[in-house]
Amino acid sequence: MNDRTVDQLLALTMPVLDDVETYIAGLGRSTRKGLRRDMRAAKAAGIETRVITEARERVMVRKKMLGLYAEKWATAKTASQLTELVRRYDAFLKRAEAIGALLLLAAFDGARMVCATAHVADEASRTMISLLEGRVADEKRFSPGMVLHLTAMEYAIANGFETYDMGYGNSEYKYQLGATDTRLGYVLIDRSDRSELGLFDAEQVPAAMHWSNGCCTKARLSAHRPLSRRCGRSLEGGGKICDAVNLD
Repeated sequence: MNDRTVDQLLALTMPVLDDVETYIAGLGRSTRKGLRRDMRAAKAAGIETRVITEARERVMVRKKMLGLYAEKWATAKTASQLTELVRRYDAFLKRAEAIGALLLLAAFDGARMVCATAHVADEASRTMISLLEGRVADEKRFSPGMVLHLTAMEYAIANGFETYDMGYGNSEYKYQLGATDTRLGYVLIDRSDRSELGLFDAEQVPAAMHWSNGCCTKARLSAHRPLSRRCGRSLEGGGKICDAVNLD
């Protein structure tokens, strides 16, 4: 197991309001103008954005999204790092889909997919978690990622979610969209078996957290105890997202 201090992980969260227009109206002037410009440009270009529900299309969109993600990070990571990262994301997406928690969105310019985003719909906490984006590099007319974020927010609002979580990482655009920091501590459980059969079973999270607490120093113990309690309560209450993991 590897553990990091509370300072090293930031989850940016933001509340979902009554509607997307109300949300946009509360942002800074330049961000408001940019989002509305993106929305107008996407509409003028005939871009279709939709939730992907059909099984075969979901497989296609997932594979294309992972391919576009890999293209984006090809120069920033080694080939082995990127292969492993894509493998982990693919396994996580399949796991989320298997438990009915995966929201998959895509933007199409005719038959061409220009962007796709994956979100985890955590029903237990009424939180929509932004997980992954893959987009073409040559789309200059508008920001497909921003348009799909707004689409995901519309979905979240319509389905009663209370929070839109921008996910791990502190990219500037997240703050421009009104996200605020939530500081977290976590333990990364990394099995030596890399096959999908070796995926960590979510039902073992409380036991693993209990074990990790026993191995921590007193200083670290206080940071991880609340997480252990939350995992236990969520599983007891039927929660399904306790096996979520930071893949970067």
